[in-house]
Amino acid sequence: MIEENYTFYKKKLEVNFKNCLLILSFLCFTKLGLAQSLVVSTNTTMTAAQFLAYTSYTIQPGVTLNVTGAVTMTSSVQVVDNGSLVMNSSLTIQNAGAALAVSGTGSLSVAGNVTVSGVPFTDGVATTIGGSFTEQNGGASVTVSSTFAVTGTITVNGTPFTVASTSTVTAASISLLNGGGSI
Repeated sequence: MIEENYTFYKKKLEVNFKNCLLILSFLCFTKLGLAQSLVVSTNTTMTAAQFLAYTSYTIQPGVTLNVTGAVTMTSSVQVVDNGSLVMNSSLTIQNAGAALAVSGTGSLSVAGNVTVSGVPFTDGVATTIGGSFTEQNGGASVTVSSTFAVTGTITVNGTPFTVASTSTVTAASISLLNGGGSI
């Protein structure tokens, strides 16, 4: 019994220590402007601001990274996702030079709408979007190379919408506007 309690509290202490290190590294590096890459090896929840503090993520197999709050990206983020990336609100990608590139063997889930404004969106993992997907300003590209399931509509405005031959895209409707959006 004492041995079981020791093992339980030791594991709990290890998890809490890892979480403290993650938070401390976030605070130190973002304060110094050095935060660039993060390897997520345990299930982690962070705010949108914390997520945006890094430019690169590697999510280990079997691990979930939950992001709370609406994410508005104005710079690029690359994710090697071998676990699960879950955004519990909406995702907006805007600003010249911003982009989201997700690759790996994991999955991406966005609870709300995804809005891409004239910037590249490259999705290489199984993706579920609880709202709609909109590329609104043209001049960029949307590339899908895995399952892309959208509860609402997909709207692409004058931008190439490239779907790999091995991909499946589902949506309530798909609108290709202004001569773009070739599939």
